Amino acid sequence: MRASEIPKMDVSLWKKIGEFAKGRIIADADKGIFQNDKRNISYSNSGANVGWRTIGSGNNTKRVYIDSYINYKKRGMTIPGYGKISKYKGVSVDRGKSGKVNARLTGETLRRITTKATKNYAELNFARGAVVEGLKKNKNADLADIRAKNLSSVSEKISKHLETRIKKFAAKDTVIKIG
Repeated sequence: MRASEIPKMDVSLWKKIGEFAKGRIIADADKGIFQNDKRNISYSNSGANVGWRTIGSGNNTKRVYIDSYINYKKRGMTIPGYGKISKYKGVSVDRGKSGKVNARLTGETLRRITTKATKNYAELNFARGAVVEGLKKNKNADLADIRAKNLSSVSEKISKHLETRIKKFAAKDTVIKIG
């Protein structure tokens, strides 16, 4: 190995680093911590227009109860007397009884984070980008970045790899010819 080869990292290492970063983001989201260091963001009933409403007109009127997202989530996306909302039928949902945002209603958003690696970097791709952007816009809950603590952990992994390569290089005898 030449000294110039020490900082080179292969695709498989970048893949591992990307998977590690993905794991940190998911673990944080499960605890209600987002990558902009916002924590324990609560859902709000403010402006949710919760209550009984009459919809329709004439002989075609119906009394319905309009509920908030937090209450739907606590009940597993079900409506009393109706059942599960059709969009969520056959899908397990996180009930999140704490009322805190964790980006894990169905788990799809966090499960569908993928990593792509090249010889120079690792990239995280969010398949449900609209949901990620919506969380950032509406709740200031950023998933698509990496917070300082996680960046430090990723840097530490890279440093350990480089340290191993340096030790391997330094262990070999070096012959220097002068003249």
